[in-house]
Amino acid sequence: MQSLAALRPIRVGKLIAVLRLRQRQAVSRQPAGDHRAALPEFEALAEAFARINGPTSEAARDCRAQAARCRGELGQVSEALAELQGVLEVERAVESDVSDAAVELRRGIGVLLIGRGNPREARACLEALYEDVVLVHGPHHDVAVEAAEVLAMLRQELDGG
Repeated sequence: MQSLAALRPIRVGKLIAVLRLRQRQAVSRQPAGDHRAALPEFEALAEAFARINGPTSEAARDCRAQAARCRGELGQVSEALAELQGVLEVERAVESDVSDAAVELRRGIGVLLIGRGNPREARACLEALYEDVVLVHGPHHDVAVEAAEVLAMLRQELDGG
C-alpha cells in the first residue's frame, strides 16, 4: 500500500495538467472576444496556481496578466492597469525587466495608458521599454519597431511635430 506522501506528487501533477487544460480553454476564448467568460476563469486559475506553485510562479503570473488583459478588453482600464503593474513588479523581481513576459507587460501597460488618456505617462513607459529592448535585442526587434511607431505618434500628439 502506497503512503499518502507517495501519492501526492502524482495527484499534484494531475491537478496541474487539469489546470493547464483549463488555461488553454480560457486562452482560446480571447481571440473569439469572449473576455467576459475568460476573466473569471483566469482569476480562478491564478488563485489555483498560486496555491499550488506559489504566488510568484510563472503560471500564476501569466493567469493574472491574462485576467488583466480581459479587464482591459472589457473597458475596466484602471483595474487592468493596476493588475498589470502588479504582475510586472513580480516579474521584475523573479525574472528581469526585459524578460519576454516583462516586455509584453510593459507594452500592455503603455497601450492601456494611452487608452486611459495618459499620453505623457504612456510615452515615458514606452520610451523606457524601447530603450531596454533596443539595448538587449536591437532596433529591429518587433517590440522595438512597434514602440518606435507608437512613440512617433505620441510625440506628434504631445509636441505637435
